[in-house]
Amino acid sequence: GFSNTGLTTPEIDDTEAAMSAWGRIVLTIFCFGFYCTCALLSITYAPEPKRLEKGKWIKMPGPDYWAHYLEWVSIVHAVISIIIGTYIAYMFGYDFNRKTLYSEYVLISNSCGYFVYDTIAEWYTDTFDLGIMVHHFASIAVTGFTLYEHYGGCAMFNGLYYAELSGPSFIFKCAMKRENTEHTFRYHMTVW
Repeated sequence: GFSNTGLTTPEIDDTEAAMSAWGRIVLTIFCFGFYCTCALLSITYAPEPKRLEKGKWIKMPGPDYWAHYLEWVSIVHAVISIIIGTYIAYMFGYDFNRKTLYSEYVLISNSCGYFVYDTIAEWYTDTFDLGIMVHHFASIAVTGFTLYEHYGGCAMFNGLYYAELSGPSFIFKCAMKRENTEHTFRYHMTVW
C-alpha cells in the first residue's frame, strides 16, 4: 500500500534490513563482473550481426557490429531489473518514507554495475556518443548516491523499474533497425 495515503504497508521482516556499505560495494562489483561475462557470452554465442542490403546479408560495419552484441547484454539487464522490480512492488509496495530495503539495494547495485560495464564497453568498442555518455554518467552518479545513502531506495526503484519495463522491446526494435529488417513480421511484432 501507500503509506502517505493512509493505507497500511506490509510488515518488513529482518531479512529486508538494510545492506551494509561493504555489501553494496561487493554486490555492485559482482554485477559489473556478471555483465562483463554476459558480454563475452554474447560475443561467443550470439549470431554474427548482419545487415540486409539489396536482398543480401552482409556483415555489419564497425560500431554497428559491436552495438549488436552489447544490445544482448542490455536486454539481460532490463529483464533482471523487471524481475527484481516486480518482486519489490508485489512484496513491499511503495513507501517513500522507509529506509532503503535490501532488495532495493540489490536492484540499484545491479543497475550501477551494469552502467559502469556499459560505459566501459561502449568506450572500448567506440559505440558511444555524447548523449549516451551523459545518460550513463548521470545514471552512475544517481545510483551511486542512492547506494551511499540509507533513504531514497523506493524512489530509485520506481525510476529504474518503470524505465526498464519498455527496455526489451525497444532494444529489439533498435537491433532490427540496424539490421535493416523494418519490413519483416518480426520487426512489426516488437513495435506493437
